[in-house]
Amino acid sequence: MPVVVFGEGADEEKIIRAVTLSNLVTIYIKLKLGRLSALCGASISVTGACCGITYLMGGDESN
Repeated sequence: MPVVVFGEGADEEKIIRAVTLSNLVTIYIKLKLGRLSALCGASISVTGACCGITYLMGGDESN
């Protein structure tokens, strides 16, 4: 949801890509770490959201 709110006014395709990136990063981290507490789970979700927001801001692998 934070990625969608941040992306208001942006191109719909870019928002969809950002949300997808956010979800994939979150899933990947969760699969690597296994069972976690609620606090750790929230931290992982924030990391995924940050990746999606960075993409919306024009970030890529180089920055």
